[in-house]
Amino acid sequence: MTTTQSRPTAPSAEPLQSGEQNLPPLHADAFSDFERHAATAEAAYYLALARGFAPGQELDDWLAAEKALEEERARQCT
Repeated sequence: MTTTQSRPTAPSAEPLQSGEQNLPPLHADAFSDFERHAATAEAAYYLALARGFAPGQELDDWLAAEKALEEERARQCT
């Protein structure tokens, strides 16, 4: 089973014709908020796993995951 993701359409003054989509342009390095959040959560999970899930460092894990993902994205864009 495959799933498709739809992106919200941008507001338009003109009504859409049947089957027509009004989507903003995509950029190769663009992430939706959901994708960014999901990637950060996964990375933070693995950081917590590596330290044995000791309590009290959840925010540090999250911030380190965000930083690592941003650095990786910057490397890929250059």
